[in-house]
Amino acid sequence: HRDIKPANILIDRKNEPWILDFGLALRDDQVGFGKALVGTPVYMSPEQARRQGHRIDGRSDIFSLGIIFYEMLCNRKPFLADNLEDLIRQIVETEPKPPRQRNETIPRELERICLKALSKHAKDRYPNASEMAYAVEPASTGTASRPTPTMPSVKRRPARSPAKGFSAFAASS
Repeated sequence: HRDIKPANILIDRKNEPWILDFGLALRDDQVGFGKALVGTPVYMSPEQARRQGHRIDGRSDIFSLGIIFYEMLCNRKPFLADNLEDLIRQIVETEPKPPRQRNETIPRELERICLKALSKHAKDRYPNASEMAYAVEPASTGTASRPTPTMPSVKRRPARSPAKGFSAFAASS
């Protein structure tokens, strides 16, 4: 997609999330050949911010989901700057402040999931949104973590908390 952000997410009457605006999306056979700097800067992945079009794939969207998840947990974005150059530098070089340092009531597992999605290196992020949602679901209900299967079966459900709402969104993307 390359431009995952709250403005591109619609929640329908059944609390089901829908991703909008596929104008920047690439087909699988186009990955690595798109424009280098596209998307909304505050939601860009480090590889987008570095203009490394050849490294942009679905895990770039996981980073953007991580920013949205951080906002849901902390009520603020992880990277804030007065100008584009400083914002890009933060996205590429600065680790976000851990969510529990902003709000100690955030469960440790949700913090871990959020920070994994915000990893600077794509290889360290979740490979897809389903696996991220699969990790979020038990953490949002207070149950123990479970191993991540190759092809998880994630149920969508109405949003009752930021983590549950995020889990439903990620499962649908």
